This record gives sequence, structure tokens and C-alpha cells, in this order.
Amino acid sequence: MSLVDLNFTLLAVVNLVKNVSKKTKYLWAVLLFITLSGCAAKVIAPADESKLIQGNYSDLGENFKTLSIGKMVPEFTLPNAEGKPVSLSEINKNKAVAIIFYRGDWCPYCIDQLGTIAAVLPEIEALGVQVVAITPDKKMSMQNTQRRFAQQFIFLSDPQANVIREYGVARANNLPHPAVYLVDKGGKLLWFYSSSDYKKRPNGEQLVQVIKAYLK
Repeated sequence: MSLVDLNFTLLAVVNLVKNVSKKTKYLWAVLLFITLSGCAAKVIAPADESKLIQGNYSDLGENFKTLSIGKMVPEFTLPNAEGKPVSLSEINKNKAVAIIFYRGDWCPYCIDQLGTIAAVLPEIEALGVQVVAITPDKKMSMQNTQRRFAQQFIFLSDPQANVIREYGVARANNLPHPAVYLVDKGGKLLWFYSSSDYKKRPNGEQLVQVIKAYLK
């Protein structure tokens, strides 16, 4: 959100409020500006291109499990936003899968990353890839996230972080480090990116580039 957008938002809100003093309106406007400015600032920076082309980038350290390129990724079954169990093998029976691990609906950086992916989702689908987003969020929070974006996303809940740990990206508090895995139609790992820097992640356009480069 730009400063111009913020100004229009503040003016609209303040002008709608009646029967309050000018001082109160001013205080409300200041609080809104602080809140909206904070939200506007929390956007991801694109991942470094040099790290994307490595194909197997991780800076999480030796204490974290690393999956091997060309090997089968761990199978999993998790509930979707409607509570129905969904397995990876069902999803990638006929298409490749991009698995996105994100911290939760409360995380503005996660939401921004998902937003950049939603913007190019038709292109990703045309390339034969299904996007699967895994979070430790429980059902209600995950449904909130799904309502923000296109229904073509598959959101899965992993509140015990079992899959997050199996893929080697769980922090001590069971929140995942930002991570993206590209898996082929047969279940083999083609490419991955995992990092401790939650402010810098592959965005939607970068994911499209990766898919075109590695899914042949």
C-alpha cells in the first residue's frame, strides 16, 4: 500500500465518523496511519537469483535435515481447509507439485509471498504444477488464508509440525522456516529453497522461472 493509498484510506475513515471531536479524529487517524504503515512495510524481498539457480539452496545449517535432489520426497497426508485428509501421492499423481511451507495467517511476510504466487497462479497451473501450502495453523486460521486467495491453492494444516520436521525446516517452536520444494509428477525432488531469513523468499515470478527451468 502506497502513502497515497494510506491517505485516501485515512480520509475516508475519518470523514465517515461523526459526533466526535477533531482531536479524537486526529488521534484515530494517527493510529490508523501507524497500523497501515506497518502493514505496508512488511513485504518480502525476492530471493537472491544466485541462490535460486543452485537448485538445492539451504542456509539452515547441519542440524537441519536436507532432502536430496532426485530422491523421493517424504509422503504425507494432512487435512485441508475443509478438514478432509489429502495426501501428496493423490495430488501429484497427474501433476507436479510446488510445496510452500509458511508460518501462518498472522505472518504478513507469508501472506505477501502467497499473494505474489496467487498473481501468477494461472501460469503455474498452465505449466502443470499444483501449489500446496503447508502451515502449522489450525483449520479456522487456514480457512481465513484460503479466503484471501484463489481456491486453486491447496492449503494443508500441520499443527503438530510432523511434516514440517520431516522436510527438515522446523524451528524449535515448530514454526517452519520459509521453504519451497518443487516435486515432479512421480514424487522426486527437483529443486528446493529453504532459508532462515523470513523476509527474503522466492516470489511468484521467481517460482515460475524455477518451474520452467527444472520441470522439463
